[in-house]
Amino acid sequence: MEPTNRAAITYYRTFKKAIEKIEEIDPVAKSGAYKSQLSILEINLKNIKKIEPNYDTSELESEIDLYKNKIDAQDKNKSLDKDLKEINKGIDFLFNILNETKFNTDNIDFQVKSSTEAFIRDINIFKKNHPEYNLKFAEDKVIEFQNKFREKLENSNQEKVKINDLDKDLKFVLYPDFLSFRDFEGEDYIYGTHNPTGDPYLPNYIWSGASIDKLQSIMDSYPNRVTEFLTKYNIEELNGFYEINSQGNIEIQQDKLRDYKANTIKKHLSDYLNKADSSALNIAKEQLKGVQEVADFVVENYFNNKIEAYRWIFITQIFIKSSKLNEIAEVYKKVIDYYGSIEDYKNLIRQNSIKNAKKVSPPKAVKEDAEIESSLKIAFEQKGWNEEVLKVYLLSNDWRLERNSDFIIGRVYDAALVAKQKTGICMLYILTMRQEQIGDKFNTPFIDSYSSRAIAEENI
Repeated sequence: MEPTNRAAITYYRTFKKAIEKIEEIDPVAKSGAYKSQLSILEINLKNIKKIEPNYDTSELESEIDLYKNKIDAQDKNKSLDKDLKEINKGIDFLFNILNETKFNTDNIDFQVKSSTEAFIRDINIFKKNHPEYNLKFAEDKVIEFQNKFREKLENSNQEKVKINDLDKDLKFVLYPDFLSFRDFEGEDYIYGTHNPTGDPYLPNYIWSGASIDKLQSIMDSYPNRVTEFLTKYNIEELNGFYEINSQGNIEIQQDKLRDYKANTIKKHLSDYLNKADSSALNIAKEQLKGVQEVADFVVENYFNNKIEAYRWIFITQIFIKSSKLNEIAEVYKKVIDYYGSIEDYKNLIRQNSIKNAKKVSPPKAVKEDAEIESSLKIAFEQKGWNEEVLKVYLLSNDWRLERNSDFIIGRVYDAALVAKQKTGICMLYILTMRQEQIGDKFNTPFIDSYSSRAIAEENI
């Protein structure tokens, strides 16, 4: 029996037509078309319920469930095949580890456990998604791998030559751990995409004073590593093991290769001589240019770039014979000087942002429409940023309708506006306003997406 409401009858008949269409579609060969028709069924059922809530839709719901079960079963089979392939790939990956020649044998129990943790998580996820499938073969493979890997590590540990202090100390200085927000716990680090109540030129990252102090402490420890190394070792002796040939490559006399110091120097120095080409110099110059023009406040970049500069300078203190390295280090010394303190860095960003704001121009409006402009201002104010809208620029000639198959689901409008924050700074927003259609009406407009940047008020 059909509903009694005229609008509900329309949705009911559309529902029945969609039933006829979906019956003709092969869910395996044309799963996309099948799902599209299924979506139409669900939309029409939803509208029938909304318009005539007392109408008995159980028969319609049963029909939807029937078709939904068909496609769900198909998707589940595809998912099982796909997940099984990933499990087999994971097994292959584990056993390929046994073919490697270098292992970390400092903590064998930890190495064995950590080597399979990710794969065990994959197995548990598989079992949760496919509880009816027996995955014992994969669990047995994990145990087999762990036993073989442990045996391999124990054998390697017996044959392993004790790592000398020079090698460890060089690695300690040459390969520092760079910093990120993961170095912090709790609420020391906060990230937000819009911060209108704070410094308008530092909108993306908000750090507590304790966090910055901690980063500063970590970075300050790096020069101490260098000092400890230069105090512990005879740099003149280390430089006596090698020469730089006309091609800029390291050469060590054969009679000195037996000295572990010579071999260690060659291993680490060769790596950096390979890096000390024109591209490395250009990277250093680009970093210097970048800090001179920096306009985005990224705290970890400030500290990490300074650590990178300190590292290159340290390399030249040890490997003084390489003119390539020295040229790179000279650029990085300028990088350190330009960065200055964290407050110097902030001031530099503010200055550059003010300069950039003077270069920003608003887009050209394609039309004027008081009603749309009013809607846009209301939608913007709903963001709750308490910014004064100074001017609106309409970038669309009309609303663009969005459809789902045969039905309109909403409409969008592109625009820009300039708003003044309480700090007095003007921001240019490029945004999209959206309205969703409910029944035969559009709901209240809202800001769907946006980007922003500072703009000088005189450019509005």
